[in-house]
Amino acid sequence: MGGFRFCAETNLDEVPPNPAQPLPRAAQVVKKSLVLFVGSLGLNAILLGWFVARRAEVPAATGDKIVPGSTVMAAADPTNPVRREIAGSAGPADKVAANTTTLWASLDSADLPTLIARLRAAGFPANLIREIVSGRIDAHFATRMKEIAAKPSDRPYWKTERLNPFGPQNYEAMSQLYRERARMLREALADPFFVDAPLGGAELERRRQFGSLPKDKADAVQRIADDYAEMTTKINAAMGGIRLPEDKEQLALLEREKRADLAAVLTPQELEDYEMRTSPVTSRLRTALTLMDATEEEFRAIYAMQRAQTDSRESLSFSGPVSGANWQEVQRLAAEQAKALKAALGEARYADYERSSDREFQQLNQIAQRENVSREATLQAYNLRETTTRESNRIFDDATLTTEQKRAALQALAQNTKTQMRNTLGQAAGDAYIQSAGWVKALENGQAVSFSAGGGTRMRSLPVAKNVNP
Repeated sequence: MGGFRFCAETNLDEVPPNPAQPLPRAAQVVKKSLVLFVGSLGLNAILLGWFVARRAEVPAATGDKIVPGSTVMAAADPTNPVRREIAGSAGPADKVAANTTTLWASLDSADLPTLIARLRAAGFPANLIREIVSGRIDAHFATRMKEIAAKPSDRPYWKTERLNPFGPQNYEAMSQLYRERARMLREALADPFFVDAPLGGAELERRRQFGSLPKDKADAVQRIADDYAEMTTKINAAMGGIRLPEDKEQLALLEREKRADLAAVLTPQELEDYEMRTSPVTSRLRTALTLMDATEEEFRAIYAMQRAQTDSRESLSFSGPVSGANWQEVQRLAAEQAKALKAALGEARYADYERSSDREFQQLNQIAQRENVSREATLQAYNLRETTTRESNRIFDDATLTTEQKRAALQALAQNTKTQMRNTLGQAAGDAYIQSAGWVKALENGQAVSFSAGGGTRMRSLPVAKNVNP
């Protein structure tokens, strides 16, 4: 799972990565969460403006949460002068502000269940209540998170902590706060009232994680995930960024136990779907699947292949030193799986998948998106790679050319390729792509370049001319 971020589109149940991959810019994250919390106070004022302007009456069954005759009840009555003043239809602005403050005071409570009950009784919709409650919970944890992130250090300014800027203890403390916050929010919004309400960003992300699981099962799965995440965090923190064989065995054991616990709660199909949604394999595939605009059927086929290859590599890594025979077996299985995937997707879509999986193509798309370059031009520029590198090998193997003639021809090929890239992508995008494409630099250095199906690069260099002493 990725690091927790306080924002509307955050998976509230995420926990930080392991210490080998420290929380990115943790201090900035905490700072941003504080800023967003201040913003949530402004949001509360907007929500109040919405509430006092709405003409729906407050439900009668409010219990003792709202006192009859109070400002809240008056605001719900369109004929009441207080309602007209609050709504802005009568009275000066300062009086309207004062009445709005009075209204919020009658709704507000430091006790979350009480606050939620009052807001529901006053007619607030579920998605707006979620935002208010989320802001309150953010505030509850903000000070403690800031204290952890701002721990003083006695190290010199020219040095930094290795691998994990928090240190194992602070990392574990921050991870615990993330989980506490997620649990508090789940418990506060556990009422079925919030289940069928319009989904906000966080709820949409949660739906992406759990799919169509019933709420009781989703909660059980989340509790299991939280428990194992806590144990995993402790192991990762103790490693200090150095993973020994015994650490790998411990982590593998936790994964097996976690899967067994999940299997006791979910049906085989539900477990498969949940693992597919939360797997690191899926995270790695998302960029390629987005670029190729994969369908769900294509995603499932690609995921199955990648998962099988990952399992093969992990099995190899746990079997001790990698031997040539074992590695060849993994490569053989990968080739067979790729062949099966090619048959399932078809030639054209498999080519789209391979291209979209290439890091250079992904980087080129980022450049093209930034510079507003069309997809057609992007593909045309990328396809230069194949034609150019094929020509580089033709030059390299040409027996009629001397070494210096080959070098000159390869350098001329590089210059021509750069010109075509700039003409196709534009000056800015072309220069950025040239800078990122290492194979262009190889051509300039007099090397022939070729690419393997797995994304590897092969470069053949011409012999260096020997100096002849007079």
